[in-house]
Amino acid sequence: MSGSYLVNPVTLLRFPEQAISDGAEAISPGALARVSTEDGPVSVPAPSPAADGSCFGVVDVDGAASVNPITVLGNGMLIDGQASVTLAQDFGEAVFVADAGQWRRIVPARSFGGAQQIPIARVADISDPAAINIQGTFASRPSPGVPGRIFVATDSPLVFYDTGTSWRAYSVAQPFVTPPLAAAYTLRRTAINSTLVDDGGSLLFSATQRVATNDRQLATLALPATGTAYTLTVAMQLQAQGNGSALTSYSCAGICLARAATNASNFLFVYSDSGAYLWQKGSGANLTAAASVNFSQSAAATLAAGGLVWMRVRDNGGALAPTNLTWSYSLDGFNFWPLWTEQRDGIGVPDCAGLYVDPFNAPAAARYYSVSLTTP
Repeated sequence: MSGSYLVNPVTLLRFPEQAISDGAEAISPGALARVSTEDGPVSVPAPSPAADGSCFGVVDVDGAASVNPITVLGNGMLIDGQASVTLAQDFGEAVFVADAGQWRRIVPARSFGGAQQIPIARVADISDPAAINIQGTFASRPSPGVPGRIFVATDSPLVFYDTGTSWRAYSVAQPFVTPPLAAAYTLRRTAINSTLVDDGGSLLFSATQRVATNDRQLATLALPATGTAYTLTVAMQLQAQGNGSALTSYSCAGICLARAATNASNFLFVYSDSGAYLWQKGSGANLTAAASVNFSQSAAATLAAGGLVWMRVRDNGGALAPTNLTWSYSLDGFNFWPLWTEQRDGIGVPDCAGLYVDPFNAPAAARYYSVSLTTP
């Protein structure tokens, strides 16, 4: 059995402990070797023989491994290509799984000290069903009965925990789509005063306070050919400003459609003004202001200031009609509330789409955790 191993931490509480002080005995298969390092260095042989998929663990129970290290001997098998490995961290721990005829260290040693002396209690055999998270449609969820198992529903915002007798809703889980790297976007406006940077798998889009009236900043990707259905969906969050203050008046961020040649654009965005409100605004050439619609009074647009919000615009790809574009938002990434529809050529047919920030009378910043532009 080769490849990646996924061990559920809940199931690290299942296998017997084995106390070892002198290293004379080999570790039993599937056991956690609790090694005493108080009296001197210790060498402990790994289980032998060992079939692929079997495992064992080692932990320093005295917190003296930095002075009296633990040497784990392969006992006829290599350990990550070596005859042995050494654990030299106080209260350190490690887990090993047999794979393709040798031991693989799959959980790196961790060090705990003082009041944080918390060694692992047991090691889960990789063949234990509870050690493998499963997924599928909600209807395909199996009957409960394996305590510790996690089921991810692909058509629901929930994950479920198997108590052994029932499934318990565990958390809200909407998978994010990792945004394209910042280099894939084109920054647009008459005078650019914004930055878009990659930041830990998300995108941080920020802009300094407005320059004259040209304050709207766009970061766009190319759209498919006119007449092709597409959907732009993002999950984003307004950010507090660099001075540590709370969200400030007219810190705006959202999504946009635009025409590259003129910068004419439409937006759906959130702005903070002693709260969080949804707005839609259109603009003409060079991002000059045009008509806007405030959705803050709609029951559907009740938002927590600074909270995560999902935004979406979808083009149906059909002939010109008032229903070409549908703009909507969501608070969970599954249930989207349509806000309005419009004909796609309101600003001229858009040829790019993406992210939007507007430092109208204060610096603006937003973090985009998920960005997808898909067809259809």
